[in-house]
Amino acid sequence: MKWLAETDPVGLPEPGRDRIWGGIRHLVREHRFFHDAWWALPAKIVDQLAVFEEKLAPSNPIARFKWLFGRDGFRAFGHSKTPYEERERMREQAQSQAIETVYRTKGLTGVLELACDASIPYMIGVLAARSKLIPDWQELLPEKLLSRDGTVQDVALGYAAARAQSEGEQFLASLPLENWTAEAVAEIAGAFNFASDTWNMVRNRRPEAEALYWKRVRTLGAQLNEGELEDAVRCILKAERPLVALDLLTSAIQGKKKVPWDLAADTVDAASLVSVDHALDVPLQESIWELCELTKYLQNDPAGDQERLTKLEWRLLPLARHNDFAPKTLHAELGRNPGFFAEVIAAQFRAKGEPRDEQKLADPRKQALAEAAHDLLDSWVGIPGTRADGSIDFATLKNWVDDSRQICEANDRLEICDVMLGEQFSCAPPDPDGTWPCEAAREILEAVSTDKILRGFDCGVANQAGHALEEHDERWRTGARTRKEIQWVC
Repeated sequence: MKWLAETDPVGLPEPGRDRIWGGIRHLVREHRFFHDAWWALPAKIVDQLAVFEEKLAPSNPIARFKWLFGRDGFRAFGHSKTPYEERERMREQAQSQAIETVYRTKGLTGVLELACDASIPYMIGVLAARSKLIPDWQELLPEKLLSRDGTVQDVALGYAAARAQSEGEQFLASLPLENWTAEAVAEIAGAFNFASDTWNMVRNRRPEAEALYWKRVRTLGAQLNEGELEDAVRCILKAERPLVALDLLTSAIQGKKKVPWDLAADTVDAASLVSVDHALDVPLQESIWELCELTKYLQNDPAGDQERLTKLEWRLLPLARHNDFAPKTLHAELGRNPGFFAEVIAAQFRAKGEPRDEQKLADPRKQALAEAAHDLLDSWVGIPGTRADGSIDFATLKNWVDDSRQICEANDRLEICDVMLGEQFSCAPPDPDGTWPCEAAREILEAVSTDKILRGFDCGVANQAGHALEEHDERWRTGARTRKEIQWVC
């Protein structure tokens, strides 16, 4: 303290003096903020330090005030009992006064230099506009909007946004957007509220800028009515930003807004194709969660296009295996469409004649699809041709089996197809008299009667029941009329 009192700051080298000043400044604010802590310095000493702080303060206003715009100003105002909102008001007031001092002494160049040290340069533009320091927007716009220096651009955007918010249509009308470049119009429009007033202004006054606007606009915190939402999402999808559209729609349905089914489907369709970080080749988990939520919205509308929903669920399934996602149409599609059954088998198993390459690394996307296909077949307990009363239509079942085997034979997967068919027949219901499996299933097993279909049936029963083979064999013995003709392959 004695040294500080006796030292002439003029004689100190500037870098060292600034470091001492910064340390004292931090000490003063820390002990004033926590003035009632047991370790806090006495108020008299803190006041003396504050005098030294003022004595050592840099003469350059940029060096003197830049700390106000950093991340260490949380405890600079008030004390631990001062409400957060009051502390922020005091901080903003000090920041505005600092910007005004810099502007008065060093002009716009000084303000932009100050912004280089700010954690959020955008706020310097906002505060400059609120304090009406730069009444002539031409000092910043449109030139600074197109600066390659991101800090300068952020200041210009903050300035434009604050003036538009406070002055409204009067400020917008004063801007000759028709004479600006499309890029400048797209940039400044992105700083305004994300609402139909803004994008309609772009459409009407500088239509050439609209495509750029939708390519760049940020939608965080958007508050749109249902009409604006549909317009915005369609434009964002057209601009090839499906993950942005996905985020907008997910927020909308959580807010209980009504979203057109086809618009939600278009968004899931587009977003599911890009919801992978291609640099890492892994799903973007936040996007996957949003895809699941939007797909649930589609699933809950019985009037939606079920065929399209089936395709979307199948595409989403490998991405969402660990997101508690439940497909609602795929099981029905398996029982209806033998081509889809064959596609799921092909996703899981190599063709019989395809050699195994032990040295080749597995494709993560194919591996995820194979695991999803396994889970899908494993969770399917239906039998094709099942009527509303639970009985089985033999003709429908036979046609489905014949078509499935024919397709799988064509792609060299007949044997594994028979195994999967056998496993599925282990889910067959009993006849009304209790005979199990039902007659339709027994006749198919007799008609195909390959070792693979019988092995699949045997394994399916054992897996489902969890009992010993002898117990399920006894169940078959009491129900199957052709048991003697069948040699089980265990």
